[in-house]
Amino acid sequence: MSTPHPTELYDSEGDPVGPAGPVHPAESARRGLARHIARAACAAARAAAYGGVQARDSAGRTAGGAAAETARSTTAGQAALLARDTAQLALGTAVNNTSSRRDEFAATAKDAARAAQAAVDRDPEGLHPVANILADGYEALAGSVLGSRGARLPTREEEAAIQRGEGEPYDDVFVHPQDSAAYTEQTRVRQPKDGRSYCPLPFLLSEDARRASPTGELFAPGVGPHWRIAWRPLFP
Repeated sequence: MSTPHPTELYDSEGDPVGPAGPVHPAESARRGLARHIARAACAAARAAAYGGVQARDSAGRTAGGAAAETARSTTAGQAALLARDTAQLALGTAVNNTSSRRDEFAATAKDAARAAQAAVDRDPEGLHPVANILADGYEALAGSVLGSRGARLPTREEEAAIQRGEGEPYDDVFVHPQDSAAYTEQTRVRQPKDGRSYCPLPFLLSEDARRASPTGELFAPGVGPHWRIAWRPLFP
């Protein structure tokens, strides 16, 4: 069985229904936002469920099924509500997952659920950048897990050895935000505000991340509002 690509959408039975596709200018702001959030939550749910069973709602839908319905929505209100359902299913899947990265998946799904609820409750103007950040970042996370792409991250045993001072498998070590332009996927970065160390995820190094947060404050390791889609804590 082949590994699904993070940008594909799936129906309630897990069959591919095609990509969500770009959001065109003719689409309403609310529907466009809902599509972005649905894509983000679907990616988070698939990543969280890679080793377990996906959560289903009372209608038997998985997050992938709800996301597929969102992409086919004919009204803005329907799309926003379905996007919220998608994110909530993603959160349920992440919380129930038993992998070592469960907390990380739950946190990303929770961010998507909050943004989707905001799309339902308030006028979505100004939320598009956040929706795009969530979608791009969560798909990078799903791609890294499902496709085994990106730089190799240390195992828990290796991390324990590093804590004991027995090794340092990183190219460089910085104190955030020192020399942020020099970060790579093999850089270890210490956050002085919480004393913890982090490794950049591919999304942090992308042009999308730089455009969304020129100063990097949105993604500051451990303290920024969306740090989880940009960093992996080395010592959970």
